[in-house]
Amino acid sequence: MNQNSQQQIVTILNNTNSYLQANGMTMTEAQINDTSNSLLSIASSLTSALQVALNNPLSSDLAANLNYATTNYNDLYNVLPSDPDNIVYVEEMSSDEWAAYVTNMMQKSIAKTLANQLATTLDTLESTLAARAIATGNLPYYYSNYADGTGMVIAIDDASYLVGTPQMCDEWNFTLPSPVTHLNTNLITETTLIQIGLICYRTNPRTYADNFDMLITSGALEAHIKDENQNLIELVMDLSKVL
Repeated sequence: MNQNSQQQIVTILNNTNSYLQANGMTMTEAQINDTSNSLLSIASSLTSALQVALNNPLSSDLAANLNYATTNYNDLYNVLPSDPDNIVYVEEMSSDEWAAYVTNMMQKSIAKTLANQLATTLDTLESTLAARAIATGNLPYYYSNYADGTGMVIAIDDASYLVGTPQMCDEWNFTLPSPVTHLNTNLITETTLIQIGLICYRTNPRTYADNFDMLITSGALEAHIKDENQNLIELVMDLSKVL
């Protein structure tokens, strides 16, 4: 997948996010389920494609980025960056090295944008599913879906029923500490309706991180707690107590 296609997917995901926000509550069950399946499958394909793009850039991207860097040389390299560590001496590079350097920088930027937009869109999907369940009184609510390497789990119930209960998303096991007082927040009591949301990736989407291959050796889990209006509740605790 070339970099232009990746940037187009950012737009598609953003449009999907906007559509869910505007129409998610009135979609049929079949429509929302199809959307969930599609987004999770796209997430799996994207995370794998981004890793490949970083490790094995396409020749077309190398050529396009070298042309961009050459055309915009003064704007890119004849300015002093705020951080001296970011100074680049392209004069010491061969054309191939320069192309590889610029392509890597561009790919990391695109990958970060894509990962963030993907997380935003999946979060909107989760909030939509949860809001639909709460609006129809379908409580307690449990949702689990998995497609091609990416999964989503939602659990909504009184806090007293969710603490101490393991929630599984692929190989990840997430358990809120029990009793409720161990959550260290006055926003949650035994009878507070809360929502646990988990999104698990077989391939870590944060491929843009420096030294990714050495620092990140597993998939990824995004976990959060929300109130009944899908507002995030911040918890301060030792992660070893929940994973």
